[in-house]
Amino acid sequence: MAACGQLTGTASEVPAGGTPERTEEQSIVSSPTPEDAIEETPESESETPYRLSLEDLQNAAYPLDYASSGTAQLVNGMFREQAAPGSATETITQLSDFVILGELESAPAAAAILISDPGGSGTFYDLALVGIQGGKPIVLGTAFLGDRIVVKSLQLADGQIVVEMTTQGPDDPMTSPSQEVRNTYALQEGELVLANSEILAPEQSKAEAGKQLTGAIWQWVHFPTHSQSSRVSVCGRPAGRMEVRS
Repeated sequence: MAACGQLTGTASEVPAGGTPERTEEQSIVSSPTPEDAIEETPESESETPYRLSLEDLQNAAYPLDYASSGTAQLVNGMFREQAAPGSATETITQLSDFVILGELESAPAAAAILISDPGGSGTFYDLALVGIQGGKPIVLGTAFLGDRIVVKSLQLADGQIVVEMTTQGPDDPMTSPSQEVRNTYALQEGELVLANSEILAPEQSKAEAGKQLTGAIWQWVHFPTHSQSSRVSVCGRPAGRMEVRS
């Protein structure tokens, strides 16, 4: 068993049947007390880990080709600049309402969709993945989603980003997308890439949309101005139910 302390000093004679007399040079070094053994936690370890916020995304710098510098620095959710020197046309990029704050491989992360209008006929949608590096938000990667599409949902789970949207089918004009797709994106070798794309059948798309309605309690907030009746009839599926609260 290890000794509790360590005895240091000069040697001395031990009188017969007695104990050595302690000299002035001798001192007893005791084991550290629990209070002495407690080490101060470095400040960086005791601080609360940084968590991303909506404000971070609204003021981040996104690498996008629509900006003349190649980077769109958002301010309060928007970036704008002249499309060309002296031009009245502007290039505008803004953060959409599709924003997810969560985690990616146990680290704080966020997924967001940006909408860009370079001043022409197109309206371009890009997916961005934002993480934390050096205690600050940083855009880890972006991926082009399409031109004049309709985004339906955005999810961040299992290390991947899933976007459901309506895009142009083989025979669709750019202004009339009709093909429902589910695209899955993943960060691979420092780039946000399309990992899988699935075309959804119309019935499947409707079923996914129905999941957002099933089980909800709806509150009636407006009556048609031409109707003075206090009785309202709602026609729906037999399995459905609507609860109207006053």
